[in-house]
Amino acid sequence: MKNDIQYIEDVQLLVQKFYEKAFKDDLIQHFFKDIPNDKWQEHLPIMYQFWSSILLNEGQYKGQVMYKHQLLHQKHPIESVHMNRWKMLFFETLDENFEGKICEEAKRRVQLIAPLILHKVNSSFF
Repeated sequence: MKNDIQYIEDVQLLVQKFYEKAFKDDLIQHFFKDIPNDKWQEHLPIMYQFWSSILLNEGQYKGQVMYKHQLLHQKHPIESVHMNRWKMLFFETLDENFEGKICEEAKRRVQLIAPLILHKVNSSFF
């Protein structure tokens, strides 16, 4: 039996394992590989904070998710096929490492976030 996501260390594991998959994935790796290594060291704590805010109700994430994705979209257009792969890899990572109520909530949130990001990056109202 796997544990549920309960602690910041669980969130860190989730994020790290997801990015390991994303960096190896032929379809979406280009979104991540352009980022210099020193920027990754800044990015990871932000992702820990983002997901711990959503899943554990802790953290003080104050980033600009949509703005960051809009900038990324200008460099590498984000399409539904990319978001579908992101969701698939995220779900795989969740299923391989966790089970329980918060894990299921993470899946629900991913299902909500993906189309919202896709809509916002393609919106002229951004």
